[in-house]
Amino acid sequence: MNWKNGCIWAAAALLACGSFAAAQTQPADSARIDQLIKQLTSGDEQAAATARQELLSLGEPARAALEAHLKAKSTLENTLNAIETQRVAGPTLVSLDLKDATVEAVMAELSKQSGYEIRPYNDNSFQQANLPTITLGADKKPFWEVFREFCTMAELNYYNGGTNDRAIKLVPTNQGGQNFWKAPSVISGSFYIYALSIQRNNSVDFSGAAVVQRSVNLNLGILVEPKVKVMAYAYQPTLQSAVDDKGNSLMPANAGPARMRNSRSNLSYGNRGSMWNANVQLVYPEKNPGSKIALLKGSIQCVVQARSATVEFADLKAKDVTKEVGGRKVILRKVARGSDQRLNVSLFISSNGGGDDRGDSVSLSVASFKLLDEKNNEYTFQGMNNTSSTGEGIDATMAFVRRDNDGGVGEPVKLVVELPVSTQEIDIPFEFRDLTLP
Repeated sequence: MNWKNGCIWAAAALLACGSFAAAQTQPADSARIDQLIKQLTSGDEQAAATARQELLSLGEPARAALEAHLKAKSTLENTLNAIETQRVAGPTLVSLDLKDATVEAVMAELSKQSGYEIRPYNDNSFQQANLPTITLGADKKPFWEVFREFCTMAELNYYNGGTNDRAIKLVPTNQGGQNFWKAPSVISGSFYIYALSIQRNNSVDFSGAAVVQRSVNLNLGILVEPKVKVMAYAYQPTLQSAVDDKGNSLMPANAGPARMRNSRSNLSYGNRGSMWNANVQLVYPEKNPGSKIALLKGSIQCVVQARSATVEFADLKAKDVTKEVGGRKVILRKVARGSDQRLNVSLFISSNGGGDDRGDSVSLSVASFKLLDEKNNEYTFQGMNNTSSTGEGIDATMAFVRRDNDGGVGEPVKLVVELPVSTQEIDIPFEFRDLTLP
């Protein structure tokens, strides 16, 4: 809490705890009280002390004004947080007017408007599939809404290769992949939440009291637009309501009215690329159970990159060059050629100093590394290897390759490193209705 806020809270605390009992209440106009509140938060300690004493003497009118001021401040902070969340994880809006377009043409237009890499999971998959032409219109609709409609019409599935690749890869339905688009789903900002599967379990522990335990586990999948870099996430959502179609509560006994929100230390850290899973644990009624989950409402917690900063190294022949970005040191140890096509870039990135031991490795995993030639053509980034962590930071080697199909990339002349410098906690709301119980 900063000094200005501390003054407001201190005055409010004095008002609330009855300091007016010994004070003489005097008539006061609202303009004077507003002036005193401004004086209280001016940063001038002597003026603030004088204002505090006068506010104490004014009694109930000052209390009401301070409470209104605090309420307005809280509303402003909540609105500011909502604006920041919208900036970081609001939906990308897409507009299309395509008639009898090829699948490749639709993908190209979606890629252009979203800025995302959308491509087949391999170069030959579409050629063998005999995919239909697409007629699709959309006017500033959320990306996932348009993308789901496109994939359904084109008979394409989302391909999860199990990597942190931020590209969106697609595979024809007759060649595999997971068809998320048929599952019950919720679009929430940049997130697409779908109900993947549900299981009911009954068990008896004969070594204990032989009590029958009945539970329901609902598996959720979360897709995220590639622009959102998720650094930490919850496997267990926060629940607000869970009830079947006969009115039985399905909330776990330890959840109370809502499951406790996870602290950051209980979140799972790591770069999940563009998807991860969550598990909703529910109870199954002992008597007169329903056949459906009539309502399941809650939210999924995650931490995402809010802002980043960039640093460039223009002399790739120099060694141990140190630069600062976002309060952190980045040291270019060396650039070594592994083969005619491969380059290894050794870096050291200092700790973020945020008190979160896992934050350094996670921030490195969502960071961006670009090796460019003199025309800003990019080498293909193949990932990190030989990483080691100390209390001071992380040493890592980045692998880049120049491929024949990279459009004639020249000799490297510049390394660009983009690191997260701030994070944002986000609760992703969801609401499902009429999910069939097994």
